[in-house]
Amino acid sequence: MLALRLTLLPLALIVSSPAIAGQSFAAYEGQGAYQEGTGGSRITKHGIDYWTNGTPPRRFQLLGFLTDKRRDNNLVPDVVGSKGVAKAAIKHGGDAVVMLGTKGEVIGLLGGAVSPNMGYGAVVRDKVTVLAVVKYLD
Repeated sequence: MLALRLTLLPLALIVSSPAIAGQSFAAYEGQGAYQEGTGGSRITKHGIDYWTNGTPPRRFQLLGFLTDKRRDNNLVPDVVGSKGVAKAAIKHGGDAVVMLGTKGEVIGLLGGAVSPNMGYGAVVRDKVTVLAVVKYLD
């Protein structure tokens, strides 16, 4: 039983590591920064609006793009409602973020054998989400 625990410990630490979550911001420069949205679905949390579908039904300025990368498992919180995303958006002058897309990246495979007849395996995957950071104008 001790061998099983020692074998599963590295797997649990790698798969559940919340330190993998992080954001990077790229400022937008160019025409089309000022837009008027048409509406959609929104969740408000940690002082900003998360537009999960559509755009804000008002005038807004596109400040830039936030790329969020986090481990894709049930232990790391989702990007919608994330404190890290809210802090990054507010830091760059945003009132809201608009979800643009999400994709998964396979990082690796973990596995091992506990006995000749029993083993385990897991896919380690990151989820990358791109969000537009916007500032309300009215």
